[in-house]
Amino acid sequence: LDKRDLSIISFIAEKQAVIMRDIADFLSAPVSTLTGIVDRLVEKKYLNRFYSSQDRRIVKVKLTETGRLAFENYQDSKERMGSIMLAALSEDEQDKLIDLLETISSQIKNNVLMS
Repeated sequence: LDKRDLSIISFIAEKQAVIMRDIADFLSAPVSTLTGIVDRLVEKKYLNRFYSSQDRRIVKVKLTETGRLAFENYQDSKERMGSIMLAALSEDEQDKLIDLLETISSQIKNNVLMS
């Protein structure tokens, strides 16, 4: 799985089930581009496609058990890497890092809301 695949799997894991437009908006990519990516993830058994119970014209995508395990492994890997990085810092440095990341996050959110 590449970074884009893991981003899609993580996005779907947070939402439970999504339509292709949701993924396209998340990645800022055309739906036509995602079709091939999602086809490959379905073929590899990370995702399932199914019809919406409210509207049979709408096709949704959700994680399979394999996809859920891939997501959990990815999350565990990110947590381990974060712990390793934080272990190299003193408690004071960790506090400063958290403050800086919160400042950056706030700035990004403000810029997104303004655009």
